[in-house]
Amino acid sequence: MGCWFVKPSEAAQNGKTEAVKYSWDERAKINPAEFTIDKLKDTTTGRLPGTVNGQQFVISNCEDCNIYIFDHCNMVTIDDCCRSNILIGAVKGSIFIRNCSECKFVLACQQFRVRDCQKIDVYLSVTTQPIIESSSAVKFACFSFNYPQLENHFRNAGLSEFNNNWNDVHDFTPIEGETNWGFISNDNSAEYTFPLPTTDELSDIKISTSPADSFVPHTLGLRRRNSDESCLIVFFNDGQSHQRAKSFIQALDNSSVTTNLINTKEVSLEASTAKNIFNSESYSQVIARGPVIGLEYNGADTVRDCQTTAMRIAKESGSTGLLYVSSNATIATKQIETFFNYANMK
Repeated sequence: MGCWFVKPSEAAQNGKTEAVKYSWDERAKINPAEFTIDKLKDTTTGRLPGTVNGQQFVISNCEDCNIYIFDHCNMVTIDDCCRSNILIGAVKGSIFIRNCSECKFVLACQQFRVRDCQKIDVYLSVTTQPIIESSSAVKFACFSFNYPQLENHFRNAGLSEFNNNWNDVHDFTPIEGETNWGFISNDNSAEYTFPLPTTDELSDIKISTSPADSFVPHTLGLRRRNSDESCLIVFFNDGQSHQRAKSFIQALDNSSVTTNLINTKEVSLEASTAKNIFNSESYSQVIARGPVIGLEYNGADTVRDCQTTAMRIAKESGSTGLLYVSSNATIATKQIETFFNYANMK
């Protein structure tokens, strides 16, 4: 066998040892202070889009403050704050709130947990089940907020605006005979109670707290069905399904009908599940194109109202795209159960 000879580097020939360079040595150094807000009082502050850019963020020991993070983060911890209003644009991982009281939060994240908190209001979009522990007087409502960069922040954080379990709360430490959490009334929605920033730097961002403008569809939640009749609407992936679903929601919101949006989910369907939902194998090709978006509407005559809205959109635009609407209330009940049970397991 031959022998390999490697010519020594010039530094080695001179008796010097070359330092080994690794890829992480060339990364930009992170200053944790830039991603921390700590020990503020009676202050309005925040971060503009592009200034956090997916880093971990910490908020702690703030009193009577308004804090706005208009960016996406990796994860966020909020500790020991009181009488403050805090907004976080989109979080790829978890938001953990501890030892806070009399605060209002507008938050979007993958996971959400509260511990040792009292009297807090949370306007929430969360992919998984929200958790509270050793806390009381915690109230929840659907995320209701928008600003121009929010869609990009959701995409960067890997969040879908249609996967929101804000109302499916689990209390790790329930107390018999007491309720540690509840829902925020419509009279106390973010539109009326969450302050907008007033500083010159932050006030330039165009913000809406109206449910009608919210980037996340405004749902009433599973516990707020007021009718025995529901309807399933499914938008199949064609590159425009997000926009088509939102146009459908807006069309119903702007109509005179009283049907309510209860739940939404974006999920990839398996062929066997699609067959169970639609009672047909004819959808196997369209579900292979990518995730579908499902909406549950509830109310008297909601099937008729959803069908009428779909036909009106088709007439006005020439097409509704790839869309399914339940044919009757009896079928819809089983379809909704199958679709959302499957989506919740994913």
